[in-house]
Amino acid sequence: MIDRDTFWLIIDEARNSTTKVTEIPNWLINFLKQKPVSDIRDFKEREMELRVGARDALLWIAAALMMGGCGDDKFDDFRGWLICQGRSVYERALDNPDILADLGQCEGEHGEPLLFSFGSVAVEAYEAKTGKSGPVPLDYSKFTKAPLLHKEFKNADSDPAWLSATFPKLYSKFKEREKGGQND
Repeated sequence: MIDRDTFWLIIDEARNSTTKVTEIPNWLINFLKQKPVSDIRDFKEREMELRVGARDALLWIAAALMMGGCGDDKFDDFRGWLICQGRSVYERALDNPDILADLGQCEGEHGEPLLFSFGSVAVEAYEAKTGKSGPVPLDYSKFTKAPLLHKEFKNADSDPAWLSATFPKLYSKFKEREKGGQND
């Protein structure tokens, strides 16, 4: 069984066994395909719980600041990247996204704090293990309609004074990217 603590231990092992965050998904696929199908399912469920837990408007605005814009798909890939930063960074970022400015490298796929391939880890491990294609069998309904937390911050990302007061370190580090990226 992969509970939340075990999930984070696996992420730590992947981080310690790779040199780049972009290598973590392949490491995880190879690790998980050696495990029982129930562990692959548990891993996917923990991943989805953590993605929902990070569905926060302040975190979204921080991601947009770091990348010069952030739409739904990018925010999902950003949350995969955030999970792969490990438990401490994930939990501290939920409390205060400005701590992300303290990370030496904020790079993932395409030189951005994104990790699209993390979302397919359990699927690829499941397919390798069972020979069946398609999603890992889970009740996805509890994850698909998760509300965006802190809705009261909607549109605050257009106010430079608010951004610099709310995210002083991130704003200082990434203000040149503000509104410069694509919102896909």
